[in-house]
Amino acid sequence: MIDKQDTAILNILKRDSRLSVREISKLSKIPPTTVSRRIRNLNKLGLIKNYTINLDMNKVGKPTISYVLMNLDVSVFKTKKLTQNEIIERISKHPIVEECCSVTGRADVLAKVRTKDIFELDDFINYLRKEEAVLRTETLIALYYKEENNYI
Repeated sequence: MIDKQDTAILNILKRDSRLSVREISKLSKIPPTTVSRRIRNLNKLGLIKNYTINLDMNKVGKPTISYVLMNLDVSVFKTKKLTQNEIIERISKHPIVEECCSVTGRADVLAKVRTKDIFELDDFINYLRKEEAVLRTETLIALYYKEENNYI
C-alpha cells in the first residue's frame, strides 16, 4: 500500500524521472534519505517498472495519432488455433503501433498508432487487411498542428 509521501514522489517522477533525489526532496518537502529509501522500496515492490522518456513525436516526424478499431474473424481462431491475444501480440509488433488491446462493444481490438502522415496510416490499414483474422477496420484520426500545440 502506498501513502501520501509515495504518491508525491511518484507524481514528481512521472513528470520528470531524471530528477535527482535531492531535487525530488526539495519539491516534495520530504527528507532526501526518506525519498531515496522510498524510491528503492517502490522499485522492489514493482510499482516502478522502468524509467523512460517521452518523445516529442512531432520532432521525431510522427505527428499523426490514429486509433484503429478492428473486428476479428472468430472462425480463424478455430481453424488456425489462434487466440485473440495472439492476434493482438502480432499487431503490437508492427513498428507504428504504440498500444494494442482487446476491447468490448462493436469492435474486438483497438490499436493506437503514430504515423508521419495519412499515407503511412494507409499502409498500416493495408497490412491489417492481409492479417487473416482481421475482418474490418475503422479509423479515428487526431492530427497535430505544430504551431498551436493542439490536437483536433
